[in-house]
Amino acid sequence: LGPERDVSIFHGLHVERVPLEQAGAVICTGLFHDDRETPNDYETLLQEMLSRKLPMICANPDKIVRKGSRLLYCAGSLAERYAAMGGEVSMAGKPYAPIYDLARRKAEAARGMQVATGDILAIGDGPETDIKGAADQGIACLYVTGGVRDHTSDMEAELTHIQELVPKARIVAAVPELVWS
Repeated sequence: LGPERDVSIFHGLHVERVPLEQAGAVICTGLFHDDRETPNDYETLLQEMLSRKLPMICANPDKIVRKGSRLLYCAGSLAERYAAMGGEVSMAGKPYAPIYDLARRKAEAARGMQVATGDILAIGDGPETDIKGAADQGIACLYVTGGVRDHTSDMEAELTHIQELVPKARIVAAVPELVWS
């Protein structure tokens, strides 16, 4: 369940993509057309999955993402809805430990040496995923205020609010947006 651009996650895996009628599980990477659909558009599909008691594996717990000036729904929003309907959902990605373990192994392979937790900086905008995941791993975080939350012009109030949501968070800096140049 997701857009064609996400098919690459299956490369190298022994997973066969089949029609829903033949499926033993559903891997959700997102909405088919996140630029024009909402989770409401998936009610019939989710009901069919539920009637077949298909487990869902959510490949990305993010519920929304910012693309330009728009907030778009992600796989986590479909997983949340499916779980609320009584469906079985397993999550992968942030904030869960395996994704951080993988990232650390890749960093260590690239550097050719171990990477200490104190040498890692997580960058994120989602309190439930990015900030919580970093906090659970003891990793410092750069918080991007202009991401998925409606942020205020009062940076101190925003950071206080995030600390209330994720008490273990160690936010060392905040920026309104992250721009590549």
